[in-house]
Amino acid sequence: MTNEKHFDRINKLSQDRELKTEFKKIKKCLTNEQRFDKIIKLSQESKTKNIDN
Repeated sequence: MTNEKHFDRINKLSQDRELKTEFKKIKKCLTNEQRFDKIIKLSQESKTKNIDN
């Protein structure tokens, strides 16, 4: 694996980890409806981040 690919992989993993912690926070404090809205918003943001990179 080249260094660049390796860094990409590390970045992706850290983004996934950040999303997971966000999901945990969301789960704790929101009603189901609010939670789904927030999750949809986050997943759209992560898709656009992945496209941009």
